Amino acid sequence: MLRDFNGQLIQGNVSAVEEVKNSMLEQPFADVFFAMLQQAEAPGASIVFGGDVVEALKAWNNLSIQQR
Repeated sequence: MLRDFNGQLIQGNVSAVEEVKNSMLEQPFADVFFAMLQQAEAPGASIVFGGDVVEALKAWNNLSIQQR
């Protein structure tokens, strides 16, 4: 879902971005997702998660900061 989120965000597909965001915030995904967000900036995160997932996590954080 994170890869889909980032792709839809890059394409500017607002409705798809919102759909993925809502799904990511539901259980059981939310607990794992928030743990991943906390580790996205840690050394070696791209090794553990993959570069594309780290990119999506950073995009999520940037979008969240912009919406505050």
